[in-house]
Amino acid sequence: MSEKITVTTRKAFENSVISEILGIRELIKNRDVGDIVASPLPEYVKANPFELKITIYLFPVKEPPFYKVGYVRPYINIPEIKRSQLNWKTIKKIAGGVNGYMWGRFRCTVNLSNSRQLAVYGATEAEAENRMDEILEVIEPKELTRSITEEKKRGQRKDGKPLFKESTRVYPGYFTVVSSKKVSDEYDRENLTNNEKLQPTISGNFKRHKTEKIPLWVNDQPPNAEKIIAEALRNRG
Repeated sequence: MSEKITVTTRKAFENSVISEILGIRELIKNRDVGDIVASPLPEYVKANPFELKITIYLFPVKEPPFYKVGYVRPYINIPEIKRSQLNWKTIKKIAGGVNGYMWGRFRCTVNLSNSRQLAVYGATEAEAENRMDEILEVIEPKELTRSITEEKKRGQRKDGKPLFKESTRVYPGYFTVVSSKKVSDEYDRENLTNNEKLQPTISGNFKRHKTEKIPLWVNDQPPNAEKIIAEALRNRG
């Protein structure tokens, strides 16, 4: 594969974009880029940011502390979720509820009607498809095609334990909401708050807003969950 990288951006953002790309290249070298973003690289580069995206963070324990050496930390990205479905109870259900679900080496990949892909992993084909079906019920894009693949414990995956997805029961830890809004070329970066950043693309500049973490490991909806979600919806393009 060629190491050449083509960059298209406005002159004002040239230095920052190049620095960001070089940093990303260092981060993902020797990895399958399609696995990381759940879509082919050309699609990822050309696409605009999601207007509304949920990321669910999963852990092999039911409650904190979540971050320990040796813990798997999978996550699920849910693109273009319907506004009516963006609530704490629905998000927890997608992540398996109080009992979580079995995560592992089977990957269910769906091509969507918005020209993107969506992927989720499970310990069995059925588990991966069940998770996918839960997600498809709450997002705007429609399913076009579906495939199931299985990672084999061979080569680097056989020798390097972190590379192989051992069947593990994972539980919902927390989720965040990311909303994007297109802004003018003259938008002042100084107007950005701590949880916002300006994202240049070939289609223009987008202001990206990421909420604080909303706990899912608790039994009842946190009192500030609705307020955080409402804030994300206000920042949507």
